[in-house]
Amino acid sequence: MAEKKFYAFAVSDFHGNWYAWQNLRGWVDDLTKGGIKVRVFVLGDTCDRGNQGIEILRQIRADERFFYLIGNHDDFIIRTYRGDLVKGPYTSQMAKEDWLYNTGPSFEDWERLRKNNPEEFVELLEWLANRPVCQKVYCNGKVYNLAHAKYHHNEWFSNMSWREMEETYPDLLFHTLWDRYKKPENGPIESYIEDGATSLIGHTPIPNRNPKLADGLYNLDGGLGYGYNKITLFCLNDGKVYYFADSSIDLKLPEPSEEPAKVFTDLKLDYFENPEYKNLSIDEGKETLSRGERIVAVGTIQSGSDPRKRVRTSLVKEVITTGNGYDMILTKTGSAYYLVT
Repeated sequence: MAEKKFYAFAVSDFHGNWYAWQNLRGWVDDLTKGGIKVRVFVLGDTCDRGNQGIEILRQIRADERFFYLIGNHDDFIIRTYRGDLVKGPYTSQMAKEDWLYNTGPSFEDWERLRKNNPEEFVELLEWLANRPVCQKVYCNGKVYNLAHAKYHHNEWFSNMSWREMEETYPDLLFHTLWDRYKKPENGPIESYIEDGATSLIGHTPIPNRNPKLADGLYNLDGGLGYGYNKITLFCLNDGKVYYFADSSIDLKLPEPSEEPAKVFTDLKLDYFENPEYKNLSIDEGKETLSRGERIVAVGTIQSGSDPRKRVRTSLVKEVITTGNGYDMILTKTGSAYYLVT
């Protein structure tokens, strides 16, 4: 059997552009025919503006090659229909008004889905609410911070779902999905960059412009929601940007990597497979876990003292221990954290 090789890419902001999506998906199909494994990180905002956003979401959800993060237009949808999950100051009514102001016809598409296929409507909303907001990715010796608008350099937020962030840090969720590097009130360009990592974002359309905003920061929103069909594709294997508007174009990619790109969900699966770990019971009647005061960075074992790093016990599914002084907390929405004991 041929040895598998791996590619990882990032794109953003399809906004219902069916032509661009079909080109990308067809290109991925061709790339995988030779046994190469591909993972594409989509940095949110698949819906709105174009008229095929729901269908693109369906296909992303059904295809394990694509890894979806939440964008601010996805946030519109979740807040509008799932007001029971909203905890922060950005209310369901405010989100609906913003949605109608920005891209009203998309709301009509979701209303048709709600009326004609209520079961799928509920499933898609639940899936979106449980998607990550930001993600740290390791590929070919490089580290990448992925988010729709701004990655906050606290590694433990990586892989936290929209539902969890709205429950615990709604203000931070808002900034992660809405901040624009062009606005002084959102911080200097340096605040979007972490030493030793490359940040990949979308959110602000810059068609036909250089996506490299600074060393270690790229904007992948090439304006697909405004009639431009050229995809801005970032290859995590070599850290370079490629463009195409036709799936038949030879992009002259680097050689595929020997190992796949890793996100914390992958590491968590590896963790489960180790027979040394055993389940521990917890008391869900307490506001915070009593095993320790600090939850440290997602996917790493290191000390930390930030008192905010707690998981509400209502979200906890189970605690796993390795017997080496660290426990891992698994939440009901699929994220994981290390707890210092």
